[in-house]
Amino acid sequence: MRRAAPLVAALLLLALPASAAAAPTTTPGSTATRSTASPLTQPPKAGEISSARAERLAAAVPKIAAERRANPGSTLNARKKDGRWVVDVWTKGPKAKQIGQVYVSLDGRVTEAWTGFQVAWTMARGYPGAFGQSVNSPWIWVTLSVLFVLPFVDVRRPWRMLHLDLLVLVGFGASLAFFNAANLGLSVPLSAPLLAYLAVRLAWVGLRRGPAAPGDALRLLVPWQVLAVGALFLIGLRIGLNIVDGNVIDVGYSGVIGADKLAHGRELYGAFPSDNERGDTYGPLLYLAYVPFELIWPWTGRWDNLPAAHAAAGVFDAACILLLFLIGRRLRGTALGVVLVYAWVSYPFTIYATNSGVNDALPAALVLAAIWAHGRPAARGAFATAA
Repeated sequence: MRRAAPLVAALLLLALPASAAAAPTTTPGSTATRSTASPLTQPPKAGEISSARAERLAAAVPKIAAERRANPGSTLNARKKDGRWVVDVWTKGPKAKQIGQVYVSLDGRVTEAWTGFQVAWTMARGYPGAFGQSVNSPWIWVTLSVLFVLPFVDVRRPWRMLHLDLLVLVGFGASLAFFNAANLGLSVPLSAPLLAYLAVRLAWVGLRRGPAAPGDALRLLVPWQVLAVGALFLIGLRIGLNIVDGNVIDVGYSGVIGADKLAHGRELYGAFPSDNERGDTYGPLLYLAYVPFELIWPWTGRWDNLPAAHAAAGVFDAACILLLFLIGRRLRGTALGVVLVYAWVSYPFTIYATNSGVNDALPAALVLAAIWAHGRPAARGAFATAA
């Protein structure tokens, strides 16, 4: 274990909890349309600043000032929303576009200021709980990362490629930490080399001829039965979090809207609601997969808790778990099936997806179904095409 200590230390550094960096504590507001209302003329209440004062404070923010210097003639428009001033910055001319947004408290404190793509895309602002809810907690994220790596550490051969593979996989947590801190300038570049490594490594594994070398055999630190118990606990954890703490982002919301359209015989594409007007971006099979869940938990016509999306994400995830077990058992028996299931349920990004109510596990399940049906060409072709 002393020889494995540097590896575990590296893991803890790479698997930075997604909430480790500071992030704004306010909730996102819509910036999709320009406000056409005239400036507020009513005098402010006692202790509140005026709209003109809010605009002056916004104009003094350094990055807003820089944007305005780069766009001469730009204007500021203050409006009240959710108990604060929202100051929108627009370019001049008939094709005006929004280049900035500043939030100012009613007592005159600038709490947020955004420019660039973060004006329109609130998901890029690092708002707490926007994705995955409490899965981003350091206690959950780091614990899962350690559980994902530790059983597969070979203390007798610390320089195995397997160890690097595991560290790369948990290393995506560092990119997520910067994403949750609204620092996409670091988050995106960090993910690029990790994705490149995965592409090359998977190509090497898949295209390599001949049997694996004897030294490549998987060695577990604990018996596979222990992993079976751990997998059952982690499955219960992800189900519980999905029910009591999960949220649904626009991806899952799109599936529910499309399913509602299919179930009621309405045209699938076009006329999506204004709070998800671009949700008709998927193929029809995706919306069809949501129909059974929407029939059980009908859509209410608004972006509420969306139980159909929660259920769909959970079922897609469960399909991956079941198929991994069946594939592993077919290849090398129950032990490998359990190992594959454990790896899936302990990897933090799989529960991150489920707890965000997204559809990411559906294509994964279809790919796994194609592998499981590898001996039947028509079936594997159908599953691969569906994926």
